[in-house]
Amino acid sequence: MPKLGETDRRERFKAMQVVEALRSGVPSRYSTRLLPDLREELTDKIKEDLEVFAAGRIPEGRIIWGEYGQGKTHVLTAIEHTALDMGFAVSMISLSREVSGQRLDTFYARAAQRIRTPDSSVYGIYNRLASTRLSSLAGTPMYEKKRYVHELPVIVLEEFMASDPEEQELLYSDLMGVRIAMPELKNIYRRNHGQPFPRLEQNFKPRDHMTAYLGLMADLIKFCGYKGWVILIDELELMGRLGRQSRLAAYRNLYWLLNIGGEHEYPIYVVAAAASRLQSELWYAERNNDRDNIPEIAGARLQDWEKIGRGRWNTFSGGQ
Repeated sequence: MPKLGETDRRERFKAMQVVEALRSGVPSRYSTRLLPDLREELTDKIKEDLEVFAAGRIPEGRIIWGEYGQGKTHVLTAIEHTALDMGFAVSMISLSREVSGQRLDTFYARAAQRIRTPDSSVYGIYNRLASTRLSSLAGTPMYEKKRYVHELPVIVLEEFMASDPEEQELLYSDLMGVRIAMPELKNIYRRNHGQPFPRLEQNFKPRDHMTAYLGLMADLIKFCGYKGWVILIDELELMGRLGRQSRLAAYRNLYWLLNIGGEHEYPIYVVAAAASRLQSELWYAERNNDRDNIPEIAGARLQDWEKIGRGRWNTFSGGQ
């Protein structure tokens, strides 16, 4: 039997990867490139969005609908590989009881800790940040006044770049959503600068200010040389298991993440996958549906019918 050359061995290994991807139903980056696309109409739309995103514009996100077993997770995985090949950083997460979408702090922590980049097999951007000088942030969007709803994550980033490796790990964890205690952050600041921690304009409240961390991380990803942050959300239908008040919070967060109507200017693009029953049982049910109930709750709680209530809800539920 003739011996295989190095090229033949590589090709055989790649072929085995493709066969394994087909057997398991989980596409690899290589099989995504090689195998024909059976959902061209859908994936072409996503690719067009990614091309727009790569050009510097921020497209609205999308929701992929389908019944159980129709391959929604497979599609998200293929999108992940395509986005990585195009130079984006990608987070792919599934909603769960712990991360249900109603709280942006838990959602952000899961997404930030799952960041994959095209040039590394390790999650995150620690190595890129650890080799960056604070002075290089000058002139970047991160220093634009009022770019974020709260200044705390920018302070954490500055202290990360000014600290020794041991403290950098604590501060990086904060940037990844595992919040550092304020007394510890103040001590680090005093050691770095020899003066007290600056007075914040307002106390940081995760419910109100977590978009600052999302925005900063997206800007950091661009700063590190990637084209933007693609967030893929699986099992979106789990939002339907929440109570009505919690669903309101989850819908508001999803509306922001999908950037419907230009909610933010951060380099974030979101694609979510949901079982069709979320539409049939909650959104478009003949009686007691969220299209009627959620705007009523929003108007009663927030006293802002047009901004948070029916006007937003109709846009959100109708066009994606």
